[in-house]
Amino acid sequence: MYIRVVGGGSVGLLLAGKLAGADSIGVRVEIVCRTAVQAAEIARSGLSVISLEGERRIVKPEVSSFEEEAFAEKSKPDWILLALKQKDLDERVLKWLSRQVGTHTGVVGFQNGIGHEELLPSALPSTAIYLAVTTEGARRRSSVEVEHTGMGVTRIGRALRRGSAAMSPVHRPYEEKLVQIMHQAGFDARWTDHIERYSWNKLVINSIVNPLTALLGIRNGALIHNAELVKLAQILLAEAGTVAESRGIQLDEDLWEQIMNVCERTAANHSSMLQDVSAGRRTEIDWINGSLVRIAREEGIDAPTHRALYHLIKGMEAEE
Repeated sequence: MYIRVVGGGSVGLLLAGKLAGADSIGVRVEIVCRTAVQAAEIARSGLSVISLEGERRIVKPEVSSFEEEAFAEKSKPDWILLALKQKDLDERVLKWLSRQVGTHTGVVGFQNGIGHEELLPSALPSTAIYLAVTTEGARRRSSVEVEHTGMGVTRIGRALRRGSAAMSPVHRPYEEKLVQIMHQAGFDARWTDHIERYSWNKLVINSIVNPLTALLGIRNGALIHNAELVKLAQILLAEAGTVAESRGIQLDEDLWEQIMNVCERTAANHSSMLQDVSAGRRTEIDWINGSLVRIAREEGIDAPTHRALYHLIKGMEAEE
């Protein structure tokens, strides 16, 4: 099997590193970086993966970049694991992606928030599109080094639109093979026929943890040790639940416990949004709280607390 990981951020490096490091699974692994500079660094020094136990391993996956003109001539992979952030899924990337897909290729989107499941069909056959929701913790230390900071669960499912016909059962073994390979690489990967619900659950978790930690400049664990922030988080959860219900989505009954668990399990972590704000980068707020605000507006309901957080983070972006 040939797996192409697209994206040289924390998730992309972790996926490529652990897959390439699983010698026994016999999988061809390639990582595609946004820049030729990062690709050259990985080709030269290898990719360092630091395990949960602090052990370092250097692996050498195949590596290339978007900037290589000859890239379109390569063979088509069996799976593309798309680990770019939503803000990077621009027209140029979508056009590039459309040239990488063969008749048998599946594309798995690992993006936070929602919106990519509506964007990807503009470039790909609907039957080729899958979504992944992962709670794996990863931190990119450098362009060639990633740290696995927390064990999580990765759920994968088809991104079929409502009302569309289900995919032929003949594809199921092919999908199960991907899940099996990820298991062998050390991921707790699971197939689901309810990926939309899991996507919404993660969206809501991110809509609470990410903007609050980014605005206050605090680690994830600090949210659950402040009574006022806990109250605010509960308000945000209630608002998001109303928005989800307006679209026929039933969030998990224990989602509040999941939010608390995420904060406890990643207590020492800086959220991705806080990292983006600190580095002066554009955040994913448009696809997280922004998506909730947009859907609320379309459904004729109000989400004032999410709207306030959205504008506050956008105000911080405006300082760039």
